[in-house]
This record gives sequence, structure tokens and C-alpha cells, in this order.
Amino acid sequence: MKIDPRHLSVMLAVVRAGSFNRAAEALGISQPALSKSIGLLERRLGVKVFERGARGSALTAIGQIVALRAENLDQLLTRMYEEIRLAKAHRKGPLVIGATPSMMIGLVPEALARLIRAHPTINVTLLEDLDDRLTPKLASGEIDLLVGPVMGLHPVPSEFVETRLADDEYYAVLARNHPKAKAATLRIAELADERWLLPSPGSSFYRGVEAIFTAAGIPWPQNLVTNSSVQSHRRLISHTGCVGIATKVQLLTTDKLVRAIPLADIPPRTIGVKQRAGQSQPPMVGEFLLHLRKALVDLKMTTSRPRVPAAIVGSDDQPD
Repeated sequence: MKIDPRHLSVMLAVVRAGSFNRAAEALGISQPALSKSIGLLERRLGVKVFERGARGSALTAIGQIVALRAENLDQLLTRMYEEIRLAKAHRKGPLVIGATPSMMIGLVPEALARLIRAHPTINVTLLEDLDDRLTPKLASGEIDLLVGPVMGLHPVPSEFVETRLADDEYYAVLARNHPKAKAATLRIAELADERWLLPSPGSSFYRGVEAIFTAAGIPWPQNLVTNSSVQSHRRLISHTGCVGIATKVQLLTTDKLVRAIPLADIPPRTIGVKQRAGQSQPPMVGEFLLHLRKALVDLKMTTSRPRVPAAIVGSDDQPD
């Protein structure tokens, strides 16, 4: 079954514009000509891709599948043109990296610095966001890889493949003058009655921390402050005396005002890289992964061991 790529381009225009009329205007063609193109695509596929109504056009379930792949194709063509432009200018790339906030504290910048030293002319784009917002960009081809937590509770969709890189242990974070700041290790139950600084509701890291309390049989703290910024988390702890939870990768730049103490009863989460399955990757992706591994060794992050994900290990979010 061969599909004319031009019909896919017209379909994407309708998806982006929200209606046939607006899409036809954006493409500079008549509305009947656009409808004919969509009709030819639907006949070729043997299914409808749009449901048309008074308020515009909505994708059918099959249409959503086709639109995602059409977006992939559009991104591949855009990437090809950019690669050709850079090659003509004797430059490397492009490489587009998605990273969750905690990965940007020390790990990704260190790996990227190594890559740039090896390839001074490389063209790199970094997108920092929550994993839930970066994953669709990975699926559509907007980014080449996503650096963040992997191997969570839910199975990985077949369109992705995950690579383990390191175990990321959990720590309690306390102000230096906190009465429990001199402990070698702590258990979550020992901190149950403290005032907590925790991630804001509605995030996957919040759900992971919530699961930690649930697994320990401890009610969710009532005496707490919530905060969505990983950058301000430690400053707030040092000034308010609250207790927070962080992972090792979040603590790579810990200042002297706080102390991080291992949580003895909390298994680590796994961090790594998520990529699209079944697609060839630009050469620079492989090199960046190599530098990520070297950076993890230098940053003294433990190499990840194969294991069954623990029930309390959540995915990434703010502060991630």
C-alpha cells in the first residue's frame, strides 16, 4: 500500500489548522482540492482519518495513528534538510537532546561539554522539561533522545526503547543545623513528624514520593511546604528547616547549607535514556551516550544493575 506523501502533508495541515477551510487557506489551495486530497488518502488507507463537524475536523482513532507517523515523516525531512545545510558548512549535527530538570543540574552539561570538546563545530539543541511533556516530542521526532528516569512501574510503549545508565539513590535533605543532620543514614519513619518540603501535586515525582510514604505505612505529611522548582529546593530547606527528599543526581551541586543523608529503606530509581525504537539514529547520538557514561563514572554515579522496578520508584518530574 503506497501513500502519496503529499496527502500526508495536507493531512498535517488540517490537524494543525483545526479545519479544512483554514488548512486550505494556509496551503494556498481551494477547499475542494484539499478535501479531494484527504479523500484519496482515506481511500488508499481504507478508513476515515477525520470526523467532520460544525466546529471543525477531529481525528479518528486511526487518524491519530496516521497523524503521528505523518509528523514523524515531516520531522525526518526537516532534519534531513538541516543535516545537509550543516554538512555544506562543514559542521556536525544537528543533535536535539531532551532532558528532565535534575539531569540538567550536572550530568547533561558535563556530557555535553565532553561532546563539544570532541566536536567543536557540532550544532546542539537542548530542551529541558518534565518527562511527560518531552515524551511526545520524542515520539514525533522533535528530539533524538530523552535523558531522565527509566524503567518505571509501567511497561515501556513499543515505540520506545530504554537504556539503563545508573542507579539514583534517594536521600533526605536537611539544613546543616537540623538536629538529625549528623546521622549517617535515616529511615523515612524517623522523619514522619518533621515539616516537609515536597514537590507540588500533579507531577510524577510527586506521585513517586507519595508512593514512598505509602510503602512505609506513613500518612502523607500535613505539616509541609510544596515547591515545584528543583533549583530553589535546597535554599528553601536551608532557610526553613524543612526536610526534603532528593536523589543523588539532584545533589551534584549541593551547597554547604544543607546535608544529604542516605535513606536506608528506599531503593534507588534508575536513570537512563529513552529513544525511538526501530529507527536509525544520527552518529552524534551514540557519541553523546558514550560521554554520558563517562560523565556518570566521573560524577561517581553507580552503574545501573538489572533489577525489577520497585513499587516506590516513580518517573521524573519537578523537582525531578
